[in-house]
Amino acid sequence: MADYLCEDILNRLKQENCLCINKNKTRELQQQTLFIKFHKWLKENGAIYDHCIEYPVAFSDKPDNQNFYLIGVAAKKLLGPQQAYLYIPNKLIINEYKLLQSEYGHIFRENEHLFKEGSEGEQIQLIFYVICEQIKGEASFWYPYFQTCQDSDLPQFWKDDELEDLEDQLMIAEIQEVRGNYQKEFQLCRSIASKYPELIDLDKFSEDLYKIAYNLVTTRCFGWSLPYTSLVPLADCFNHYNIDNQYELFNSKLHTLLSDYNPKSSVQELKEELREVDYQYYTKEKMQLNFMKNFKEDQDLDKNQQPAGESSSEGDSDDPDDIPEISQKRVNKLMIRSTCLGLTTQQFLEDEGYQKCQIWDLKYDSTSDEEDNDTSSESSSSETEELEIEDNSQNKKKKRDQYTFTYQDNQVIKKKIDRNSVDNARKLNLIDLLVQQKEYLDAKETKMRKLKQQDDQRYRKFIMQEETSSDEEDDEKFEWYEDQDKNTFFTLCTQYKTAYDKGDQIFHCYGRRTNRFLLLNYGFVLQDNKYNSITLRVNITLNKTKDEILNEQQILADRVSEAVGLNKISKYIKLKKDRISEELLSYLRASLMNVYRDQNHQYLLISTPVEIKFEMQVLLSAINLLQNLLNTRFKKSIYEDRKILQESDLSGRKRTAIIFRLKQKEIFESQIKLYSILTKVLSRLQNGSSFKQTYLQRVEGYETDNQIIYNRLRLRKYLRELIINQKRVLSVPLEPDYVEKFKEYYGGIQQQPSQNEYKENNEVNTTEPRGQQKINE
Repeated sequence: MADYLCEDILNRLKQENCLCINKNKTRELQQQTLFIKFHKWLKENGAIYDHCIEYPVAFSDKPDNQNFYLIGVAAKKLLGPQQAYLYIPNKLIINEYKLLQSEYGHIFRENEHLFKEGSEGEQIQLIFYVICEQIKGEASFWYPYFQTCQDSDLPQFWKDDELEDLEDQLMIAEIQEVRGNYQKEFQLCRSIASKYPELIDLDKFSEDLYKIAYNLVTTRCFGWSLPYTSLVPLADCFNHYNIDNQYELFNSKLHTLLSDYNPKSSVQELKEELREVDYQYYTKEKMQLNFMKNFKEDQDLDKNQQPAGESSSEGDSDDPDDIPEISQKRVNKLMIRSTCLGLTTQQFLEDEGYQKCQIWDLKYDSTSDEEDNDTSSESSSSETEELEIEDNSQNKKKKRDQYTFTYQDNQVIKKKIDRNSVDNARKLNLIDLLVQQKEYLDAKETKMRKLKQQDDQRYRKFIMQEETSSDEEDDEKFEWYEDQDKNTFFTLCTQYKTAYDKGDQIFHCYGRRTNRFLLLNYGFVLQDNKYNSITLRVNITLNKTKDEILNEQQILADRVSEAVGLNKISKYIKLKKDRISEELLSYLRASLMNVYRDQNHQYLLISTPVEIKFEMQVLLSAINLLQNLLNTRFKKSIYEDRKILQESDLSGRKRTAIIFRLKQKEIFESQIKLYSILTKVLSRLQNGSSFKQTYLQRVEGYETDNQIIYNRLRLRKYLRELIINQKRVLSVPLEPDYVEKFKEYYGGIQQQPSQNEYKENNEVNTTEPRGQQKINE
């Protein structure tokens, strides 16, 4: 079972070209004095890891590649799911507590208002402390750690012509903004240091040293779900990839004493050894992890001596098939996904087990792979902050100034958002007007939404095997935590989805991050980043084209803009590879409804597909919009970028920039491809042939026979909603009060037939979506 999880990771890593260990380079690195001293320092101060992991290890695309390698961490043995494999004691962790207890503690207390006036106050404090310690040289306790820290190539230190290779003017504008903040923070730290000449040699407090400390702290610190933002030696040497792992604060004493604790029990037997706050150590997620296995082995404890309450069934076995139940479910899910992707269209149509199935009946679960967690406070202001206008108008907790970045006349224009301005109020009002149909359809669409939610829940339950999610856990409280406690360790652990075989590179996931976030904050991008996305601004006034539909839309949008005194109304929408954007389609439906006139006009919904002919107009608008963006936003084509990447003499920065822009283009290309396939499928549905046979036909020019099932799985939610809505929506007329409101708002709509007339004339086929006009292929 664990072998299957290991194989799954290797399959996902193939595009990154770092699967092979370069043994000669690894041996050379491990013989370097700085790494020898680093390991000696770690072990002398209580770090536990030596029988689980190996560092440094040189990884490359080929075992003998001497020109390119990536230093990382390898597994020394099989590491199963939900196991801890690295234990760093409190003594070796740099955090705010250490700062305040150090010889520089009074500096941080006396200048707290200066250090913490920005949003990254804790990081600035850590940077200041690291500089002070680096000035000491070998006299610093942390010297062996600092010597091994590799520098990160953050884009703010690139030359301007190198930034142009990104082909993303808004990204460049944000990088320049970071440059300005960097200089301000350096001057702040230097001005504070100048007040303490008895402690700090100002001549050594240079910008070069600040850059080293800045790189170290901003790219290596841990903060989320810890009592302090922290630097953790060796834990920060793991490379990033989108492979689930987690870190926890593990206390060997509390973990043993609380192993049989049940927080839901109404009667608790309090233990004399524990304080009341010690019970906060317990979380369900933490207690499911196997901390003791590798902790005991490294300390050479007798394996037959087992701490009280520690169950031998919790992964202590070395049997690779003995994995937690939740991991077994994960393996089963991967097997089901593999089976689904291996189906041919002929099998799906003719095999007895699939004849009565639709594509959405397959138990194929896409998991959470498509969702990133670049939150508004962490992600690009140029992409997301203008979208926050509406949310923050009612959220007074956020006091931070926010800006929009626009690119006009070859210049980047930065503008502070004024949430109280008349223009913004009018903008919000117009957006509200453009989605008025949701209010008109209130009773009807509320009911539809409830039915849809019920369907989704049942469908999700059918597709997924239930798994325990860490997202369901409450945040841990750290009143139990004491920095001086020798029993407390920072640990890295595998999650239930993850296992590593001997020799595999072990990764630490920095979060579900887009390439944009990774480049801006860490200085690298991924070739195969399942969390990558583009956030684009969609205007109501779509570009004029020869397409009649878009011309009508342009005329209406111009009239609306003139009425409120605005030229453009925009919304930010996220696009991902191999996944249609429901948000984009909903936005286009809201816009195109204004000009669409047909028999079933009143029955259209913004949030979900209903009427085929209208949906084709929506999809064609999406294709036109995305194709225009792809053609005008980038200077080079996808083909040209892929050809450049094959050059052997590319600099690291050039390669990173090309991968960054190429992956953006591939998202556009993928979106256009999916919408084109879907448009063709809908056009074929007009002739009344079998629904299943129709959507399983290959779309020439966009897919091969082997790609049909894969592509239809990406479209399965849309296809399922379409056929359900054909039955639910088109078979029931609108409420009379809505018809009157609709007439008044849109300038008059012909009276619709009565319910009986409608049912007689428009009988809905519950198995075949119906179109109102045959459209030639």
